[in-house]
Amino acid sequence: MNISGDNIGFNQFKDPVDDIGDDIFTLKFSGRVALDYGKRATTINYYNGNGYYEINTSYGSYSGNDQANLLFNQADVIIPTGCELIAWDAQWVNEYVGQTDLRIDVLRLEFSGLTRTISIIPSAIGTITGMNNITVPYQISKTLSTPQPFNKGDGVIPVFSNITSKSFQGDLKGMNLVMKFKRV
Repeated sequence: MNISGDNIGFNQFKDPVDDIGDDIFTLKFSGRVALDYGKRATTINYYNGNGYYEINTSYGSYSGNDQANLLFNQADVIIPTGCELIAWDAQWVNEYVGQTDLRIDVLRLEFSGLTRTISIIPSAIGTITGMNNITVPYQISKTLSTPQPFNKGDGVIPVFSNITSKSFQGDLKGMNLVMKFKRV
């Protein structure tokens, strides 16, 4: 906030005005992603919460993705203020050569008393194929064409899954996913 001078950085009511563009904030998810068999979706460990090293809680059916079928006590990050999701970026290294593709979804969780509504944000889905190396870092960057609004108190959580069904559990080391929000 610029507060240098009587009229610079203040509105006509002499209230401070945020005029340096710091309305952007980020949320970071990091750890090792232990992908499940088939296309089964994986997200933050619900028992140990957001600080747990492995993002390894799997849910849904083994026959396919079921990203929005979270467990009752699934952890999520609560949004601190009214904002819009504008972009995200993820980086990692494969542990297994056979892990050749990845889909990342972003879920919005809305709360009304004890009721929780979970939805996938379609414009925030990111995919990568053709991964074939265990020493090269991979990355997906996603800028949303239409920013997605979040209210204060909503939740957000990333989920990870195979695009092509796998017969083994994949491992993504050093996952670093950063979501970028703009206050509204």
